[in-house]
Amino acid sequence: MLRTDLVPHTDFHRGYWYKSNLSDWYYFKEYNRDFKITKNFRYDLVDKDLLPLVKFLHSHNIPTTPSCSGHDYPESYFKSLYEKIKIEEYLINNIGLKLTNIETFEEIEFQDSLYSFIYSEDAFLSSIKDYSKYGILGIKGNFSYINSINNLNVLKDGDITLFHAVKDNKKVWNELLSVFISIWEH
Repeated sequence: MLRTDLVPHTDFHRGYWYKSNLSDWYYFKEYNRDFKITKNFRYDLVDKDLLPLVKFLHSHNIPTTPSCSGHDYPESYFKSLYEKIKIEEYLINNIGLKLTNIETFEEIEFQDSLYSFIYSEDAFLSSIKDYSKYGILGIKGNFSYINSINNLNVLKDGDITLFHAVKDNKKVWNELLSVFISIWEH
């Protein structure tokens, strides 16, 4: 079953993300999985504020999980996104919507005549702006000792360490990169 709600950032690593060609909305499928660095990893899909950190971690053989740097889009962006999501809802109800797994490139068709996007426009717009400001990056291994960066919450979930940026995200990601660089310089 695909989820179309605002998946908690701390759950981003608990499955796969699927995207259509119509919008910037992602559909989530919970799946117990392992994380590895693949030779066909799509760095072009990594948010630019996270890209140097992800590349650095991968260069040191540390796998990363699905992530988001956090975004500060204007309300007009979210209104347009909502309109596209409603078009996708129509397609899902009638002919199906082709989705692509952004990691494995598996293509699926999401078709369900009873599907309805969970949010009204007002509910979506009142939730999405704050939700989208937060960032998350999971990495395989225990790095929970890195916990002194302002505006960064560090959590553990099994063998995954989650770095959850709650403010000043670009600065947070740069500071986290600096910490990792200092670890490997010694």
